[in-house]
Amino acid sequence: MRMIILFFLVMSVDVQVKAAGQLSGGAQHLHSDAGLISGDDLLLSGDHWFRNTKKYSLQTPYGEINSSHGDFFVRYEYKRVTVVNHLGELKITLRDGNVIQVPPGFEIWFSEINKAKKNMMGFIKPVELREHVPALAKLWNQDPKVFKAEMLKLQSHWGDRQTSAANYYKGLAQRKIASVQKEEGRVQSLKQREINRREANRKLMFERTFGR
Repeated sequence: MRMIILFFLVMSVDVQVKAAGQLSGGAQHLHSDAGLISGDDLLLSGDHWFRNTKKYSLQTPYGEINSSHGDFFVRYEYKRVTVVNHLGELKITLRDGNVIQVPPGFEIWFSEINKAKKNMMGFIKPVELREHVPALAKLWNQDPKVFKAEMLKLQSHWGDRQTSAANYYKGLAQRKIASVQKEEGRVQSLKQREINRREANRKLMFERTFGR
């Protein structure tokens, strides 16, 4: 069903040629008129599409985006950065130290630091095709037929995203459970060490008092 939806989306979008820039490592940068990259690869406002990134780092006001052998989209507006991973490995290191791995075909948004000194952020979720495909079409800088082929190729790479999402959240839950169990084990170990210490002290005091 999702393949059919994507097919009709790419057939209906109006693709216009846009300007593109070259970045470090040979990465290609497609951007909206408002969206530019400064000399130190610092994200400015607008929509951005980064293609053929062998190893590329992008600074945002709220964290750093790192892509390896990938293709990804970024939207920066209203103090919110939205990232969509198309292909490859994509890691976001937030200002609060939290590290997020975004699977291909998924998106997440993040924003400024709150009063608890944590980045505000959303959940990782499958990208919404009805909104995303037209956004990419506005940034495309080649033959419209090539764009449509690229979109269908992305869909084939993503596969069944519902299954991927289920597996992702299952893995997330398992890691959370393992983390909780590890912490519980650590606390229990500390408690046992304290019990052993008190017992050793009790025996020592007994021997000092009655051992003669």
